[in-house]
Amino acid sequence: MSKGYNLRQPSLRQIQAFKAFVETGTVSKAADLLFISQPAASKLLTHLEQDTGLHLLDRGHGKMNVTERGMRLYDEIDRIFSGVDQIGQAIETIRQEDRGHLTIGLMPAVPGALVAQATKEFVSKYPDVFLSFHIRSSEFIVDGILARKFDFGIVLKPLDHDQFTSKVLDDGPLVAVIPENHKLAKRRSLSVNDLCSHPFIGYSESSASRHVLERLVLLHELKLDVVLEATTANTVIELVAQGIGIAVVHPIQHTTEIAGVKFVPLKDKLTLPIHVVRALSSRRDATIDDFLAIFGRALKDAQESVQ
Repeated sequence: MSKGYNLRQPSLRQIQAFKAFVETGTVSKAADLLFISQPAASKLLTHLEQDTGLHLLDRGHGKMNVTERGMRLYDEIDRIFSGVDQIGQAIETIRQEDRGHLTIGLMPAVPGALVAQATKEFVSKYPDVFLSFHIRSSEFIVDGILARKFDFGIVLKPLDHDQFTSKVLDDGPLVAVIPENHKLAKRRSLSVNDLCSHPFIGYSESSASRHVLERLVLLHELKLDVVLEATTANTVIELVAQGIGIAVVHPIQHTTEIAGVKFVPLKDKLTLPIHVVRALSSRRDATIDDFLAIFGRALKDAQESVQ
């Protein structure tokens, strides 16, 4: 390149050809990637060197290689194109917001079949609203609502917080879950003594269900024979189905018939209400109210169908 060469601004097509060559390794593959002929790709690369005044490519021994300066330029080009990709992602996010977007936090105890049933009805009414479900612990959901990550959450723990509104969605009593071939499965109801007289599958220390049940057991001066613990009701039910023990679950789990287990009411009415939690500062959106109404109906219909 001559020192007195009149440099020009490289074209976008030249930059695309150079990027394609570095990433594919040959001019012919770069041409295929850009849907142009090989001579056209070669011309773009030559003009890029002329217009920048930089020695970007070595053309010796029948093979073209990228020089050190060429790789430095490629690194800058790649960084800029990555930023362009991020702009594309941002555009898609804005499009999602334009069509409506509900981000919902759900505790793990909510059965997937119940969510699917409510969602089916909701999307038939609001086909342009994008739904995003996040299955997390109640504590995580509450933090997410405060951080404006969720529009609302369905949780077990009631909240006494001046930044939230909390409404009871369901307050049915807890039920025992028993292996279908267990002698207790034929009972109409179970006492605390029944629960303490058989191997029991409990919940982890942080579980609200565990704390409610423990208070009842202590009140009767009894003790559960806990053989193992699990963190979610779904796992507990699977373990019960294998005959490992009996357990107590929230009634929201008794919305479908589950193979291998029977649900039996407790004589002591233990309640652990499900709450819908929203931040006072959250957006007012009729679609949120409609989703909650649809979910509430789906829950009620499911509970009635298994009674």
